[in-house]
Amino acid sequence: MSKFIVMQPNLDEIKKIIQLIIDQEQIELVDLICRFENGRNVLRLLIDSPGGITLDDCAKINRQISQALEQSDLLSQHSVIEVNSPGLDRPMVTKRDFEKKIGSTIRLIAKNNKGTTDIIVGDIKNVDDDKVVLISDNKESEILLGDIIKAKLEIR
Repeated sequence: MSKFIVMQPNLDEIKKIIQLIIDQEQIELVDLICRFENGRNVLRLLIDSPGGITLDDCAKINRQISQALEQSDLLSQHSVIEVNSPGLDRPMVTKRDFEKKIGSTIRLIAKNNKGTTDIIVGDIKNVDDDKVVLISDNKESEILLGDIIKAKLEIR
């Protein structure tokens, strides 16, 4: 059961403040997770940029977000902000995630027309408006982005 103390209107305002900082720094917000853990609110951000994210980048964004949220008085005193790089095994969620990895091998779980799921490992050949084209065992497969449940780089 989620016990995140920040109320939804405040959460929307928190997201706006975070997005302003992210946009200003010209980085990508990969994920934002809000949870109640060990008696405190945890606001966990995953950020990325085309050149990658360093520890210094994470610390800088953390300071900026912490200062902005302190001034806004939207978080309780028992809140923690964590800013991290998604790492190599980051989930691929958006169309842009797939576009950046054209030519790479990925593993994905996708819904099929039988009402079950398939696990597919293949190289990304192309990304269209609504689908990803994979090459696997010399066969081309088209998977609708909306059918993808989970996808990650295949690290060998």
